[in-house]
Amino acid sequence: MVAGDVVNGVNPIANTVLNFQPAATTEYMISSCGGVGSWITMTEGVTTSLLNVTSNTGDGTSANVKVFINNTNYLQIGATAAQYNNYSGIQIK
Repeated sequence: MVAGDVVNGVNPIANTVLNFQPAATTEYMISSCGGVGSWITMTEGVTTSLLNVTSNTGDGTSANVKVFINNTNYLQIGATAAQYNNYSGIQIK
């Protein structure tokens, strides 16, 4: 992949944490992520910082965000119940 390419993913296993940790030399801007009652966080593997919590009703919500991630500080989306989480963004480096 190169800068400008779209990146997205859906957690294939319900009720598990979705981590998106880029390779060491790449960086991404995440523009949307979501699920049902999901804790959207940034982590460096030890400490977790909350970015957003999606709705726990209906079909859930997608959070419009502008988060820059790399191999050190990356995206983590926690799951609740039997739900699937997702993210979408663009590679910037």
